[in-house]
Amino acid sequence: MNKKLLTILIICLTVLTVKADDVVRIIQLQESGTLNAMLGESPDEIDSIVVSGPMNTNDWESLRQCCMYGRVRGIDMSGVNAENDSMPNKALGHMTYHSVLKNIRLPKTLRVIGPRAFKWCTSLEHVVFPENLKGIEWEAFYNCVNLRQIDLPATLESIGNAAFYYSGLEEVTVPEGLNEMGNEAFAGSIGLKVARIPARINNLGWGVFRGCWNLERADISTDTEVIPNRMFEDCESLINFEWPTSLQEIGNGAFEACYIKRIILPDNVRTINGNAFKYNKTLIVLGLPATLESFNQTALIGCGEHLRIVHCKASVPPSTVGNPYYQEDILNSIAKATLYVPIGCKDAYGTAPYWRSFSNIVEVDDSAFPTSITEQNSFVRHNTIRYGSDGRIRTISGGIYIENGKKYLEK
Repeated sequence: MNKKLLTILIICLTVLTVKADDVVRIIQLQESGTLNAMLGESPDEIDSIVVSGPMNTNDWESLRQCCMYGRVRGIDMSGVNAENDSMPNKALGHMTYHSVLKNIRLPKTLRVIGPRAFKWCTSLEHVVFPENLKGIEWEAFYNCVNLRQIDLPATLESIGNAAFYYSGLEEVTVPEGLNEMGNEAFAGSIGLKVARIPARINNLGWGVFRGCWNLERADISTDTEVIPNRMFEDCESLINFEWPTSLQEIGNGAFEACYIKRIILPDNVRTINGNAFKYNKTLIVLGLPATLESFNQTALIGCGEHLRIVHCKASVPPSTVGNPYYQEDILNSIAKATLYVPIGCKDAYGTAPYWRSFSNIVEVDDSAFPTSITEQNSFVRHNTIRYGSDGRIRTISGGIYIENGKKYLEK
């Protein structure tokens, strides 16, 4: 056995954790299209494969058939030269739960993982990505429920639609050079707890983390300007969120059915679209910045049970977009909340569409508006003691309350 094959075998034994009694097939292709013949007469008895040399679409299909109807658990392809430096459509995917493939080392020269490359590879646990990988296309790892960890290379530029939909990932960090992330890229990954997007992504799709029920932490780049539609919909474990300082727009249903208790939006936010915080049933405090220009009236539908405080720092009431079909739900969402506005602006809010629907509008100076997540707790005033003009504690709403040495009148 020459040194090259010995090295490949060592890699195979190390990476794929081959057992002593496993059947390991080492194949060095001299030309593409010959893998099927090289697999031998009993491909269904192979446990692990180490393959090198040129591969085309026919070779990928031969490998897929071997996995689907055999017992292959590990593949080392680090020495393969894939045609066009990419995995073809459905390369090792669509094996309809027959595959027991657990580990794979991809070709070092691979640049693109094609569509549905590993779709429904439900046993897949470990993937070694090449250092110069550029793209992962749509549904590449769809329903890979046992793929719990990945280490994406720094060269990665794009992740396609539903690439990791319903995967088993528990944590994900996308590289800073990523320029595009498709719709529902990680949606439905119910085991996902931590997601990190360290740099701004110019093309960020909708519903990226939709339905990730156990997502507890999402670190988004401070340069992010738009949180797309439905990005965190149904992420019910996301109870805290660090808002990007450059944020300008919150998409439709972006935080629908989350459980964030206090939302204090940063300056620069200009637009809040429909259903943005819909069914945030634990929401108590909402802080809106002075830069806000447009607010969709359906943004707070389903939040009425606990919502008590809405702070709006804008001196001019933001324009609102209504929906007559949901008018009753819109009114119910703010029925128990008090609206706090800048001094001298009560009359403007009291006559403006939507804002005039608040049963109580109170003027406060700038120092009374929360400015960060660390200040939020001090603004839950529905539990603050109030005093009547006689100095006695009031047991009903309204009256004078004191906060930070300042007096406020709530009618």
